[in-house]
Amino acid sequence: MLTTMAIVLTSGAFAAGLATAPDGAQAYPRLDRASCANTHARRVLNYHFAGTGWTASERSQVTAGFQSWDNKFDRYGNQFFDSDENTGAGSIPVFDGGLSGGSTFRCPGGSPEIVIGGNNYTRSATHESGHAHGLHHSGTYDSLYGLPPGPNGLPSQHQPIMDGCKASDGVIRNDDMAQAFHEWDGSHVAGVGFENGLANHLGSNWGNWSTSPYTGNSQAVVYSPGVVWTMWTRITTSTPSLTARARHRGFGDQRMHVQWREVDYTPVSPFDPECYPGNPFNPDDIVWDDVRWPNITMSAFTEQLVDSAPWNLWIRTLPAPPGGFDEWDAVDVRVGARNLSSTWLFIDEMEIT
Repeated sequence: MLTTMAIVLTSGAFAAGLATAPDGAQAYPRLDRASCANTHARRVLNYHFAGTGWTASERSQVTAGFQSWDNKFDRYGNQFFDSDENTGAGSIPVFDGGLSGGSTFRCPGGSPEIVIGGNNYTRSATHESGHAHGLHHSGTYDSLYGLPPGPNGLPSQHQPIMDGCKASDGVIRNDDMAQAFHEWDGSHVAGVGFENGLANHLGSNWGNWSTSPYTGNSQAVVYSPGVVWTMWTRITTSTPSLTARARHRGFGDQRMHVQWREVDYTPVSPFDPECYPGNPFNPDDIVWDDVRWPNITMSAFTEQLVDSAPWNLWIRTLPAPPGGFDEWDAVDVRVGARNLSSTWLFIDEMEIT
């Protein structure tokens, strides 16, 4: 998952391709409301309920939304975010926007505040506290699913909670966690680590183990036959090259895999009425881009791992297109480890740098 803070694109086709779209919108992560979300980003959200109109049920829903981020961990096993209701210094006031009102994270006069309203306080609180944690609006289509979008209005499971186009179903998804790593864990660009459990990886016949000798407190063991993949991660940062790496130990027929695919963006046409400027889910009147794959060609390579009783570090640079990865608007990438014959394969730090 993304882990280096580089939201503004400045060179290559990563920048030039997006600049031709209305308002130059990036699809992920989307830079908007930057002064508030960037200046006041925080890992610990101290807050208090302010103003009038709050019911006990509404307060409970808001608290649940804020706490949705509290059980996420960085690759070192440390808790990413926390929320705490208090009135101490730096506590952010949270106002009731009402059932017919909207929700926002804003900074009037330079001081942050949150407004929660609408018909789902928990969903709204999860989204707005994401802004308080420094996350920006994402596009509508979560890169995990790896499918070319069909007509606008895909099922809600394709939507990140930070979707800035329409209301999602309230679940923190792959692109949301990718933003968290992008903002707060600065050592690599893709690969969340195993500290967040099975839900952050794909595969079969594998599990988490503790006592990793390197980062965090968890490694993975892949049994035979089995495979573990990182989630697809969309990298919009301008970069000419990408390098895959992993630590491994084991014997037999064990292999590393890397897959990547080109992503290009084009203005949404016809406009989805839920995304069109002036819609309440689009408060910044952004003309959102829609992701298109001109073809579904996916590049990949596989490499046999050497037998290793102590941990061994595997590093390989991905073969870039002729002009470098900069010539694409973005690139989707994932890394996998496969065990075909041995009793076990231990794997850690499976990532893209």
